Amino acid sequence: MSLVFAYGSNMNQKHLKKVLLQAGASRDDVLPVALAILHGYKVEWQECGEGAANIVESEEGDEVWGVLLDATRKGLSVLDKKEGYPDQYRREKSEVLDAERGKFVE
Repeated sequence: MSLVFAYGSNMNQKHLKKVLLQAGASRDDVLPVALAILHGYKVEWQECGEGAANIVESEEGDEVWGVLLDATRKGLSVLDKKEGYPDQYRREKSEVLDAERGKFVE
């Protein structure tokens, strides 16, 4: 299993479960773990008509709220396809604050 920081539509568990099932994955292939905060980044909205957004590095003090998801290999594959990996986003290792436990995780 892999920890993934999710924001935007990937925070909506009902929608995410629907995406998983449509892709032939199990509801358990991506499970929510905790609220999370990514420090030193901000959300940058795209003008594409679909409400797309990216997370970009920014000034100290900025932060993006999201959720930590625990994804199986299959679940991560579904998330990658949904988000257009590797052309429309890239994966990066980052340290995020698990807002519920008050500790940083990578």
